[in-house]
Amino acid sequence: RDKKIKDSCVKLYSMPNKCSWKNLGLIDDIKALAYSSNYYQFINAIRVTGNDYKYNMKLDVTEDDFEKYRSVFKSYGLGSDTGIEISGYKGITGSKISGDLLLNLSIGQYDTYTPIMLNNYISTIANSGTRYNMSFGAYFINNKGNRESIDKLVLDRVKISNDDMLRIQKGLNGVVTYGTASNYLNKINGAGKTGTSETYVNGHKTLTKSFVAYLP
Repeated sequence: RDKKIKDSCVKLYSMPNKCSWKNLGLIDDIKALAYSSNYYQFINAIRVTGNDYKYNMKLDVTEDDFEKYRSVFKSYGLGSDTGIEISGYKGITGSKISGDLLLNLSIGQYDTYTPIMLNNYISTIANSGTRYNMSFGAYFINNKGNRESIDKLVLDRVKISNDDMLRIQKGLNGVVTYGTASNYLNKINGAGKTGTSETYVNGHKTLTKSFVAYLP
């Protein structure tokens, strides 16, 4: 948590270097979120497998290593049903397993998620780990023509301590106050997360930039 590490690159055996979008210097968990450090997440992913990072290491992984990540992601709404009033598309879950792909998964660059899932994820953090069903509005018109409130249904609760959730919220506040989205909200007090997806379509490289936030 409070320990600082120097942002760098990870080099696995027979794979190219995997780095953050720029050298971010000394970072802790909060600044890793605020500045979107890939390296910080890579090191954690390697530790999830029971290993410590060594240059050019062979990283053997199992389906269980991937499931550890996916089960946590689903509790936030990524890759799971959001409860919204349309048929649920749950994105694409990768089927291959390798050390390099586990690192990709840890930064959201392997499985795919929909914009509604991203909204469910950020609202779960806004609600301190309680995940509610998504809805297009706060009310609906019943068959008598009267307006009724839409019930909030608890879909999940993230297994996390209050202290750790507060650090996530502080990191996401850092995103919009001094981090990767510091000019997005014009200094309005809020929290958010940026993301960039790199893919290839018909041989052409594509870049998809995403941003989700909650206020205040």
